[in-house]
Amino acid sequence: MTARRSALERAGFVDITHTRYRLDIVLDAQRARELYATFSEMQLLPEERRERLLDEVASTVDRDFGGEVTRPAIVALYVARAP
Repeated sequence: MTARRSALERAGFVDITHTRYRLDIVLDAQRARELYATFSEMQLLPEERRERLLDEVASTVDRDFGGEVTRPAIVALYVARAP
């Protein structure tokens, strides 16, 4: 039993179902840069260093991946009913 399912049960929910969806997120250089900019580790860096690293992320996508990178993702969906 997952921690999330247990938490839903403790909160009083019933008829809990869980589905996992796998999807691929395709990012161009700019989108990859924007995604990495949201990471807390990146946000903690001094601005100049952060911008250099984000520029390198975008350059790597263009140079090493032909301008597009695929990032696999798993989305967990829980559906439950309040009694």
